[in-house]
Amino acid sequence: MLLPGAAGLSHTLAAQPGTSMSASFDSFWRRTFCMCTKRSRPRWVVLLVLTVFCYQAVQYESKTRFLTSIAQKRRPRVEAGVPDELVESNKHDTTLKEDPGGYENMHDHDAAFHFYNTVQLSPKLKAVYDFKAGQTINDVYASQLAIAAISDDRRLSILSIGSGDCSIELQVAKILENVYQVKPNFTCYEPSEAGRERAKITLSNLTSSDKSSFSIQDRLLPRPTEQPFDAIFAHHSLHHAADLEFIFMYIKDNMKADGTFVCSDMIGRNGHRRWPEQLYVAENLWRRLPRSSKHDFILNTDILQYPDYDYTCEGKSDIREGIRSQDILPLLVRNFHFRYFVAWGGISFEFVGRRLAQNFSPHTAVGKEFLLELTSLEEKLTSEGVIKPDQMIATLTHKASQSEQVTCWQHWTPTYCIRKTELDSHSTSVALNPCKK
Repeated sequence: MLLPGAAGLSHTLAAQPGTSMSASFDSFWRRTFCMCTKRSRPRWVVLLVLTVFCYQAVQYESKTRFLTSIAQKRRPRVEAGVPDELVESNKHDTTLKEDPGGYENMHDHDAAFHFYNTVQLSPKLKAVYDFKAGQTINDVYASQLAIAAISDDRRLSILSIGSGDCSIELQVAKILENVYQVKPNFTCYEPSEAGRERAKITLSNLTSSDKSSFSIQDRLLPRPTEQPFDAIFAHHSLHHAADLEFIFMYIKDNMKADGTFVCSDMIGRNGHRRWPEQLYVAENLWRRLPRSSKHDFILNTDILQYPDYDYTCEGKSDIREGIRSQDILPLLVRNFHFRYFVAWGGISFEFVGRRLAQNFSPHTAVGKEFLLELTSLEEKLTSEGVIKPDQMIATLTHKASQSEQVTCWQHWTPTYCIRKTELDSHSTSVALNPCKK
């Protein structure tokens, strides 16, 4: 049952577009005055109407102040591809302001990232690559590149595709020399001018003899027929490239018949986005998180929704992310033979990346519990075929008529880890609720 005058009250206070708040109140006061001055109205009706008015006025005022404060706190969008409605307020003080697609701190990560790799990646590397405690991913790279050093003088010609600042290549070279007694000669292909300039700075402190082991070029130049590369190396560079078919054809034409191709890269959805079935799981995890764990340390703001950003749209850097990530693994399967293969990820990309990782410190009980749940869920769903990994490391060779069987983690073969893009986007997510306790 509506109170006397209540229907008119709500209608009057809901100001139409172009009507000011004061005009709405003036209109209401006139109507209230006329109603209250009629002698036929009991006194309790007048008091009740005035009480309702005061309550509505306070609510209206509070809502107006709240929306105004949000509008004042809202920062302009600083990164293309990030919807404005995801940005809410700026409460945290942080010094992390580097472009995620740039070269500054490219290889620096937070504790959550390292904890995740220790729990999720290390056991796989140990099973497939004989990875040992205290080693890094660079030790895996060096051990696989050293396989191609079969000459008597132990010299090894290596092409690095997308070498960036050459910091990874420099560390791998030291391991090859000190552990495997291999003399590497790196040809570093880097299409970005900024990358080439940083590579020159990285290599500037080397001795003249060490510098001679590195050459930097801005294009893929054909090798003489009699001097193909012993090995090819690509560390997280293929997802920046649009011409994957050309790159793989170049590798096949310019690598020795018994050469080795070592590759580590993103193999998930283009733009580093989640596939629908992955997004369903990530959003379930996100909804359970407290507000304090939803700060974006790149935008320096709290965000309302899970950040399933399209990184191909980044405008702050000349490096575009994940242009054809989902094509990398299918093309590798088509063009090469896999000797060793490890895949991981699928849900964790944003949670342990630079954007959100500081929210989940493994040094706290809550952060550690969340990371363990994340890795366990990711492992379970991948093994069951519900989701597919989005990262991989592989050792590849030329295709042969009698290829040896690939060594991989459990049943996670390269073919198994390919996500079929023609899948119905709702076929998996509708009935799935793995996050439910």
